[in-house]
Amino acid sequence: MKAAQITSYGASDVLRVNDVDRPAPGAGEVLVSVEASSVNGHDVIVRAGELKMVSGRRFPIGAGLDFAGAVVATGADVEGYQAGDRVWGMVHPRQRHLTGGAAEYVVVPMDRIAHAPAGISSVDAASLVVAGATALIALRDTVHLASGERVLVRGAAGGVGTAAVQLAHALGCHVTALARDRHANLLTDLGADEVLDYGSTTSDGIGPFDVGSQPAHRPDRQVAPHPSPAA
Repeated sequence: MKAAQITSYGASDVLRVNDVDRPAPGAGEVLVSVEASSVNGHDVIVRAGELKMVSGRRFPIGAGLDFAGAVVATGADVEGYQAGDRVWGMVHPRQRHLTGGAAEYVVVPMDRIAHAPAGISSVDAASLVVAGATALIALRDTVHLASGERVLVRGAAGGVGTAAVQLAHALGCHVTALARDRHANLLTDLGADEVLDYGSTTSDGIGPFDVGSQPAHRPDRQVAPHPSPAA
């Protein structure tokens, strides 16, 4: 099968699409035929060698964390999944020295996947796994965002940011998005009540917020910049 791999730390030219053996699921594992995988900031950081404490120094390293696709086979003791099920999930960042999410097939423990929601494509599903989980953990589980609160989303046009804007809006919050002005229409469509230009806005002219990422507002209710669900 084909798999995208990092052959050494460096710029984008260290990425290769290589031929590797298709993995087989062991006990408690699921083999997934990958239909889509996304590129996250984490992937760029790993490729550059900035997370060597996590990724180590053994190559190749499989590229990609998240994926969406269909179950091909299951190992012993797997319950709740069978061949043909559409799933989405994430490989563990410490266990992808052969293949990551950016491969034709991937084997993961069954607790690293879930049934994919009906009605969305595999491309859309894969784009939501890391970014969506990060935003959900930050807003729902970390700061317990509540309806009626005012929230500031910095970097609102990025993957985590666009997910956070939509989640905060769905929770009934007043959402202020901080991003480049060219993203204003997109963020308004996603549910932002107010969009501020990242290049010209200072902390003195905005707020107050119940939840944000600037210490000047509510230091007891800060959203961590990248609360990784895969750590």
